[in-house]
Amino acid sequence: MPTVKTSRRMGTDRDETGEAIKEAAAIATADEPLRPTVAEKMVTIRLTDFEYNELKAAYAKQGVKLATGIKMAALWLLQSGATVTRAGVIDRRG
Repeated sequence: MPTVKTSRRMGTDRDETGEAIKEAAAIATADEPLRPTVAEKMVTIRLTDFEYNELKAAYAKQGVKLATGIKMAALWLLQSGATVTRAGVIDRRG
């Protein structure tokens, strides 16, 4: 039966692999801006009772809390490029 040579890994190989993983992780996260995990400033939004109940019911149908739904909607407006004026929201994408 022929003899098969196998190479043994050196301890430095393992160290280089760990460094490569760290560098790859740093590159992968470099494009995304860092977001704080703790709120630095709380913002109050004033709603009438009618607006509050309408929004809460609409988000509750989807299983989303009111604050989460409002935050998601505001971020979507920002990212979609919509223009917000006193007259309302203008969607100029199409």
